[in-house]
Amino acid sequence: MKITDIRFCGAGVLAKNAMNIQKLLGKKKSGIPGRTAGQFCPDFLSHMEKPETLVYVTGTNGKEEVVELTAKVLKDNNYEFTDNIGMGGDGDSIISALLGKTGISGKSNCKLAVLAVDERYAPLIYPQMQPDICVCTNLFRNAPDWNVSVDFITDILNTNISNHTKMILNGDDLITSHLKPENERIYFGMEKLPEDSGLRPNIIQDISVCPKCDTKLEYDFVRYNHLGRAHCPKCEYGSPEADYDVLSVDREQNCFTMRTPEGRNVYPLLGKNTADLYHEVAAITLLHQLGLTAEQISKSLASMENKISGYKTEKAGNKEVVMCLTKGKNPVENSRIFEFIAGQGTDCAVVLLNYDYQDDLHFSENMAWLYEADYEFLNNACVRQVVAGGKRCYDYQVRALLAGIPESQVECALNVEDVVKLVNISEVDRIYLLYSEGTRPKTAEIKEHLMKRIEKEAD
Repeated sequence: MKITDIRFCGAGVLAKNAMNIQKLLGKKKSGIPGRTAGQFCPDFLSHMEKPETLVYVTGTNGKEEVVELTAKVLKDNNYEFTDNIGMGGDGDSIISALLGKTGISGKSNCKLAVLAVDERYAPLIYPQMQPDICVCTNLFRNAPDWNVSVDFITDILNTNISNHTKMILNGDDLITSHLKPENERIYFGMEKLPEDSGLRPNIIQDISVCPKCDTKLEYDFVRYNHLGRAHCPKCEYGSPEADYDVLSVDREQNCFTMRTPEGRNVYPLLGKNTADLYHEVAAITLLHQLGLTAEQISKSLASMENKISGYKTEKAGNKEVVMCLTKGKNPVENSRIFEFIAGQGTDCAVVLLNYDYQDDLHFSENMAWLYEADYEFLNNACVRQVVAGGKRCYDYQVRALLAGIPESQVECALNVEDVVKLVNISEVDRIYLLYSEGTRPKTAEIKEHLMKRIEKEAD
């Protein structure tokens, strides 16, 4: 037996033990077993046998939501599969997800794996194990200290994804839709909806000129940022025709009609905004490609109690407290949330706890993304107050003031717990708590204290 084989088997035993200890302690699945294996055998993933069908879901926003939604439908239809939900999108999470279906020798008995993969980890993951299908939700600028630029991420994906991988791409994203141009591909998208327009007030647009001839692109409509449908007036470059295309949305009946290669189908509408709908359409497209019928998918979606949206609303007295997942360092996702809040028209307070936990550790001084997020949406009559918490609260305050929000309506709390007493409860009907994955536990704690304060003052 080769030294590499001995190292691989030994790392597998240690990783399996870590997984068993995790189960005995009643802990949730995590990347710890994968990290254990990787420490003793850096190329551990390359020695594992690939599942019969391996799906990677990547993209700036929505990869975890797409995997979670896909997993729920697969489980409802009795499919055998594994996923890395709740474990992140790095190599450790990939190994951990596959280990449960893999023997010590590395032989897999896994028929299907659907895994979220952070696009930044592509050089470490794809060369070791290539997917059969790669879903890309979208590509936006994000976390400048980590992702650098959209062009950088695009180059990483184009370089590391195999030419034999089937691509499922967002056809309304000109950057995403042109990934791996020679590969087999399927596009999903949405036709122009009533709320779409020719112009959008977003600060950033990651593609505005044709990459082939440098001519300014003509957008048929813009959904947000650079999402929409466009064409170059001088060459053939432009948005592709979607294979899975949303034709209309009925928000009163909570459903939408989508054209597929098999015909038109109606699906339940699970989310609250357009970004949620994109995630759902991506999952439906993937499920179709995995062999599920429209009837199976629609029935499973209709039975779901937990919606895909990152919003969770609770009542406290006559007020509503909304937990709202919003990534730190992600200007597009923040802008979408701000626009959604302003569009509700309800007198509200917005509590910003969506700082990146690494910023709290002084990991990075780069706050450029704040000036690319559309805080101008919060300069709205219904937004009565903005409260920023954490060590970066003054950066958020400056950005809010530059957006034109009156100084009297912006509060800061270096100690995040202090946001509870700063919210002007009497002036609002709804309080949004914006958080990132890293600040979820602290935000949940703050929500409980805030609800107790509301109920106490109501009494």
